[in-house]
Amino acid sequence: MTPNVVDLPDDSADIIVMGQLHHELDDPAPLMIECKRLLKPGGVVAIIDWADADNGKSPAVGRRVPVSRMQEQLEGAGFTKIETHDVYAYHTFMTAKA
Repeated sequence: MTPNVVDLPDDSADIIVMGQLHHELDDPAPLMIECKRLLKPGGVVAIIDWADADNGKSPAVGRRVPVSRMQEQLEGAGFTKIETHDVYAYHTFMTAKA
């Protein structure tokens, strides 16, 4: 298996959910591009990860990704309608459309 390559055809998914993954990625760009390829037009990627704030709850010290950086990464991969949803106390929940 090739890293960041999923053996599925283009435009094959309606939604992709990434939970507690983003902060573990050394270079998220290839995975963001792959998510965009896999999603049907108008499909949604949802990212749930530790909030950047030092709240004493996240074990991902030094690896948390600021919302502004995640937004830049999604825009760089061609996503639109990027939104942050304020639903979790200790996590960021962001969605974007392909």
